[in-house]
Amino acid sequence: MELKIGDVVCLKSDSSVYIRMTINGYSIDGNDYWTCAWFDKYELRQASFHKEALRKLN
Repeated sequence: MELKIGDVVCLKSDSSVYIRMTINGYSIDGNDYWTCAWFDKYELRQASFHKEALRKLN
């Protein structure tokens, strides 16, 4: 699966709480990691995830 900046994704393991995230760019953790952003109620959150942990939604 090829991911790119702007893709809407979720975690593959996220079965009980479905959180939609947007890929913002490569992570400082390396080329296999993406920095994703999402809202937790009204607060913007960001974290890095390995590309194999993400499932593309759009």
